[in-house]
Amino acid sequence: MEIAQKRHSTRTRYRFGEQKLEYFVKDPSGEREFSVAYPEVSNERQTAVERNSWLRNAGWFWIALGAFLTWLRLTDGKDGFPVSIWLVIGIGCVIAYHVRVTRFIVLGSSKGNLYVVDDADGARILEQIATRRAAAMRAEYDFFPEGETPERLRRRFAWLRDEGALDEGEYKARLMLVDALEPPTGPTRV
Repeated sequence: MEIAQKRHSTRTRYRFGEQKLEYFVKDPSGEREFSVAYPEVSNERQTAVERNSWLRNAGWFWIALGAFLTWLRLTDGKDGFPVSIWLVIGIGCVIAYHVRVTRFIVLGSSKGNLYVVDDADGARILEQIATRRAAAMRAEYDFFPEGETPERLRRRFAWLRDEGALDEGEYKARLMLVDALEPPTGPTRV
């Protein structure tokens, strides 16, 4: 399965394999591509906002130029429309800088950050990552090894719950199994 996103000058692609996620991003700063195993993708999410700084910088430059040219026209006393076109273009660029925004949800991984554009496809991508990550973590860590103490089992299952691999019902079911494995404590009656 593959999902691609494009927002302004940023392109991302996610290929969901059986064991790994292949990630590709291309933006004005360059390209990056890597693959990462699902359990190596962090459960924590951050947000990032990207704006086109060229619009801001050019806008403020043209506003300054337009204000200066407008001031010159007003002081010369020439007839006609005194406002410079550069002032209008500069204001338009600054407005576009504030309106043309790309919002990302950022997931950390062992290979680098995954930037998911915050849109409808982004929700599908996050769902796929969470589902495949939980399945991979359950396959790797959701078992009862021989010789493992009940306390270590409880910690492992709590960790799986905290990482989103087990829901609360599954976690409680694992704890009941751990409790059933534990020998009774206290005095024994004969």
